[in-house]
Amino acid sequence: LFKPTENLNQERLQSEPTDYWYRKSDLLPALAYDSGNRASLDRRINDIRSYLENPLKDPPPEQDQDDYFRLPRNFIKDEHYINIGDALILHLRLAIEQQTRKKRILESDQTLADWMKTTRRTIRKYKQQLKEAGLLDIRMKGIKQSLSVRYFVKNNTDIVLSKVDG
Repeated sequence: LFKPTENLNQERLQSEPTDYWYRKSDLLPALAYDSGNRASLDRRINDIRSYLENPLKDPPPEQDQDDYFRLPRNFIKDEHYINIGDALILHLRLAIEQQTRKKRILESDQTLADWMKTTRRTIRKYKQQLKEAGLLDIRMKGIKQSLSVRYFVKNNTDIVLSKVDG
């Protein structure tokens, strides 16, 4: 007559999506740093956050998925996107590019600045913030950079060997 509680919990876990989906064309125009002043940038960030809090109810059909991007459910539920401040704009733009290309992003800071209607200095500032937060992997090969977005900080537990007296 009744399902055991463990089965209900398992069904509930399976019914929750692992990713939230968003339409690229809805968000890409907002992913720029061309705001005239601080208040304008703050409004843009708030608009982006509001958009992220309202994902699609269902994943898009497989044939249309190229028009969408996805973010891990816990990135939104646990509010990781709020903690990165203004760097959210760069993070989302890189995430969309990475998902579109299905590989790391191999672009210069100038190209990123052109995409986002800003300066290289601004891009470097927000790249550094994302890297320090553990949400961006930057690899340099000569003068070329390779960027990869993360959604969660890896737990880096370095092992420190110390000399024991005794």
